[in-house]
Amino acid sequence: MKKLYTVIFIISILFIIFLIVILSPKNYVLNYVINDIKITEEYQKDNHGYLYILNSEEIDYPIFLHKNYTRKRKHITTIEKYEEKDETCLIVNISGEKKSICSQKGNLIDANTTSSAMKKLIGYDSKKPEVQSTYQNISIYNKSNRFLIWNYKGFYSIPDLDEDLNKFFNKDNYQNSLTYQSNNLLFFPDYDSEYFFTKLYVYDINKKTLKSIISDFEISYESFFLGVYKNKAYLVDKKNKFEYEIDLKKSKFNIISKENTCRILENNVWKNESLTKVINQEIKFSNKEIYNYYLDNSTLYLTIDNYPIIISNLKVKQIVKSNGSKVYYLSEDKLYSYDYLKNEELLLKYPEWNFNYSNHIFIFD
Repeated sequence: MKKLYTVIFIISILFIIFLIVILSPKNYVLNYVINDIKITEEYQKDNHGYLYILNSEEIDYPIFLHKNYTRKRKHITTIEKYEEKDETCLIVNISGEKKSICSQKGNLIDANTTSSAMKKLIGYDSKKPEVQSTYQNISIYNKSNRFLIWNYKGFYSIPDLDEDLNKFFNKDNYQNSLTYQSNNLLFFPDYDSEYFFTKLYVYDINKKTLKSIISDFEISYESFFLGVYKNKAYLVDKKNKFEYEIDLKKSKFNIISKENTCRILENNVWKNESLTKVINQEIKFSNKEIYNYYLDNSTLYLTIDNYPIIISNLKVKQIVKSNGSKVYYLSEDKLYSYDYLKNEELLLKYPEWNFNYSNHIFIFD
């Protein structure tokens, strides 16, 4: 009987191992054809998703989707192709979800940048934005995000209109270059201190709490934040050539740079870098990104697997923030957002952004 139990136990263990091996995510590349369109389907384990490359008339159309791994292959079931003058759009059915990717004169474009005729042809829904409310001369079109807008003495809080932050400082500060956001936290120095600061404020927008951290060191305004990691913020003073570690739990500043060496976090791995190089190039903490947004001659692009895609017809003057697949950007005095394979949305309009806007908008999503 004891031998039988042993055999059953071993078989159970082997079966569990077999299931783990069979069901565990595995990188793979598969090629197939639908309607004369060549498809490359690839699972990328490191990126936790699928990359699909559709080749039609010598143009590659990339689509990346964050999806749970499945043993099922050939996810694309149908492809509809639409052509209107120099525009081409593919409507792709991927596991029951319809996604669109387009091109114009061989250049990849998002569906929201296509002509009205093409939008009508593919059934693209583009609603005219409407003002929901106004506050301090700011027109609010969308209340799904929370914003802190620099007003030279503090922040306008939208949409909750928390006026405790409206006039935080006594003097106007037009630059606001040292305010830094990390997730739900906003860091900003005591701007009422004229030549340097020794007090740093940390505002938690979720908890609606504000605390100050006092430094034993005089920190120059010629500084910048590297990033935040595990309840510690990291800041480089360019003028005095120090790297500070700010312990948010202990509310304490520590100098951690040694012999012109600075600690940098790259893809969640610490490495030493020349402090001079970090200062000159303003190197910050970084992670590998699937979605890379950038500007080229005021045109907003997204790269997917090194394929550049034009995602807006607007003349964009600044990318305010990108977070995963979503990006926020300014055109004239308007703040917009775009989420990959979704619509472009107008969020806010503020005439002051025609003149001053750099590091004035902080978005909590």
